[in-house]
Amino acid sequence: MVRWLRRFVVAGAVWLPAVAPAAQAVDAMVAGELRLEDAAAAGDAAALDTLAGDAGVPGPVRGRALWRLFRMKSPPLSPADRLRLKAALADPEPVVRAAAARAVGLLGERPLERAVLARVEEDAAALVRAEALRAVRRWTRLGHLYYLELGLRDPAARVRAEALAGLARLEARDLRPDLLGDVELRARTAADPAERGAALDALSRWGRLDWDTARGTIVDPAMPDPLRVAALELADRLPPAEERDEVLLGLLAGARSLGLAWAAFSRLEDGGVAEADLAPAVSRFLAGNGQDNAATRRMAAYLERQGYRVAFEAGVWRTSAR
Repeated sequence: MVRWLRRFVVAGAVWLPAVAPAAQAVDAMVAGELRLEDAAAAGDAAALDTLAGDAGVPGPVRGRALWRLFRMKSPPLSPADRLRLKAALADPEPVVRAAAARAVGLLGERPLERAVLARVEEDAAALVRAEALRAVRRWTRLGHLYYLELGLRDPAARVRAEALAGLARLEARDLRPDLLGDVELRARTAADPAERGAALDALSRWGRLDWDTARGTIVDPAMPDPLRVAALELADRLPPAEERDEVLLGLLAGARSLGLAWAAFSRLEDGGVAEADLAPAVSRFLAGNGQDNAATRRMAAYLERQGYRVAFEAGVWRTSAR
């Protein structure tokens, strides 16, 4: 498989002006991957350590080798291992630095907390800044606020999302009103789904989420369906809103996925919504759907109770009112 991959990539490189460097890069990557596979399969920590520190090996392979190496270890780390991770946090390759930060978080190596936090301020790679914030999340306290606010101002959405997740660990009463207002604004308007979701989760943790804010994501077709479902689950913790059933019917009517349709239907099935409104919406979603599972069968059973003819034929659901 590895040799086939090398031939495939190198063959594609003939369209590039510099074929030899491209082929050499593929050779180095393939050789590194083979070494990584062998060392990991054998559980050879020394070989993984050597591979992770080999400057002649491509960065992605070195990063994975470092990660696999430290996944084999248990806390607390030895002084030598801590020095190894601290050096890796300053490695020229971003993926190696990110792997080092991730290992610190995995192993709970608090003596390296400050070295990881420094990456939030100093690192040029968004991947590393995000991993650094994620790694120290378990230790989040007010002393981290400087770095969390740096993260909130970061140009990369993934970093902003991690900063919000860290901020959610703090108590709302300890945060400035303008900072709370900023999180509320992001929960309503952030274009990036991860950032929007992290802001919604922070508000929910603080008891500051309201129906209107959650509704904004629930009904937003620009947001991915899993986030819309997550927002609906957060809204379940709030006092019932008068327009809730109307919103759920709209979700069901316009659902693009079974996950979103099921989230709406399962909340409406035993509720007070009129069957004359719910049954046609369920029928429209189910008709032509090619999924035969517990969720669609429950929708079908509901329609049958309402007097519909329902059958799964030729790979799709067919529905009709009697």
